[in-house]
Amino acid sequence: MMESERLPGTFLSNLLMFLRALRTLDFSIGAEEETLATQMILVLGVENSQTMKAALRSLVVLRAEQWALFDLAWQQFILMLTRSGDRTISDQTLLSNIARLRQSRNAKPQVIWMGQHAPEKTPNAQSDNEQMAVSIQIGATRDEVLRAKDFAELTELEQQELWRTSLEIEPVMRTSRRTKLANRGQAFDLRDTIAQSAKTGDIVHFTRRTRVKKPRSVVLLCDVSGSMDPYSRMFIRFAYVLMQKGIDLEAFVFSTRLTRITRALRVRNPDQALKDIAAWTPDFSGGTRLCEAVTHFCLGDGKRWLRSSPIVLVATDGLDTGDVTRLKRSLQQVAFMSQWLIWLNPAYARPNYSPSARGAEVLWQTADEVVPADRWGSLEGLWRDLQHRRLHRASRGYR
Repeated sequence: MMESERLPGTFLSNLLMFLRALRTLDFSIGAEEETLATQMILVLGVENSQTMKAALRSLVVLRAEQWALFDLAWQQFILMLTRSGDRTISDQTLLSNIARLRQSRNAKPQVIWMGQHAPEKTPNAQSDNEQMAVSIQIGATRDEVLRAKDFAELTELEQQELWRTSLEIEPVMRTSRRTKLANRGQAFDLRDTIAQSAKTGDIVHFTRRTRVKKPRSVVLLCDVSGSMDPYSRMFIRFAYVLMQKGIDLEAFVFSTRLTRITRALRVRNPDQALKDIAAWTPDFSGGTRLCEAVTHFCLGDGKRWLRSSPIVLVATDGLDTGDVTRLKRSLQQVAFMSQWLIWLNPAYARPNYSPSARGAEVLWQTADEVVPADRWGSLEGLWRDLQHRRLHRASRGYR
């Protein structure tokens, strides 16, 4: 009653090829499983692809890590079956895809939806969501693609997707003046050694001490003028991530005036944080007054935040036409009181970039480092680099 001739010939050969391709991906599929799969499809029929998928998955998927791989392979299988024209899967087409999967089976599979596919109406063609065109790619994951994409090219949905990605953040440590007892300290503690020897009547152990390491604070000055609009929101999001990871951060935004936004970054909802910042900053997406903002920071509460020798990040394109001499003097003061003054410049990644604007020229001369901060991956790379830098404060004088 259950003879294989009851199945369409092309479907039977394609099904067997699909099962044998799964075998190359370390699925435990032998002759018995092939026979059982054929019998299951004979009973269930080929009209409902979802039913076939559930039945075959219950037969061949034995481990939890195989679940997602089977689903991806089935999507590719259904795509080839429902395409218009010849519905026979060629050995080269299917097996070449499987070979690529096998070579990188430890990599994270990525599904890219290419849009609605409209095949010819045939008795076995499906009209459900299995007809969505799907391609399986192994290599760069979706998160990696978004991290390498320019902020100006991100859509609203891509921004939200990027904001939900996990980010490994650890504080940048600094060496404190305080010391603590340690078995392998850098210096002897003579007082403690004498005190311990007085109890026993003899020197039995030399006490050592070492410097305490503490998290270094960070100060962000972010330009939210109109020319920085595609990038400023992402810089604020990055500051939000740092704050949520427990980094000692003080954040300010400026366009025509300086506004402290640290309190807004402490809320749990990042969207609410952006709304609050926009509400507190009437000049959001306005003009640029870099000189006035930096000067106000140096003369106002900025001195308070600079006492701990923080890392100062200035996120701007440098398009300022203010007093260059005054700006240079203020930036020199910030550089002198900070551990590192780093310019996050989204325009620096462009080919043949040169700091032609007056504000950009001063930043180029004063900053310790210029970072092409036009994508999320650049910001992550900067933070990883800061974590591995030397811990003691660099000696610096006015330039």
